[in-house]
Amino acid sequence: MKAFRGRLPHCAVSGVVVATCLLAVAGTACAQVAPPYATLLRQSADAPRLALSEAEIRRAEGLSEQARARPNPSVSLMTENVTGSSPYRGFDRAETTLQYNHTLELGGKRGARIELARRV
Repeated sequence: MKAFRGRLPHCAVSGVVVATCLLAVAGTACAQVAPPYATLLRQSADAPRLALSEAEIRRAEGLSEQARARPNPSVSLMTENVTGSSPYRGFDRAETTLQYNHTLELGGKRGARIELARRV
């Protein structure tokens, strides 16, 4: 098989030029008429991006509201040495502890948490 060397024949170049011109003339694009603004607004109301952005806004507002809430206290009751053997039988030697826990936010932790939630 011989490789092509040299210039293309004159009729081949002319054919390519004519075909390119025909495609350019025949393939002209016609712009569509834009729909009225009210129609565009109606179509955008159902757009998934809009629903997603509204959901993200509600999420951010919820996180911001949650950041402003104070931590809940907790109360616990614990009983030890119950229903054991020999001297620990029954509730005679039971040790009961009532515990109250409440987190204190010192050093501006609460303010920083609220500010961070507001920015995000």
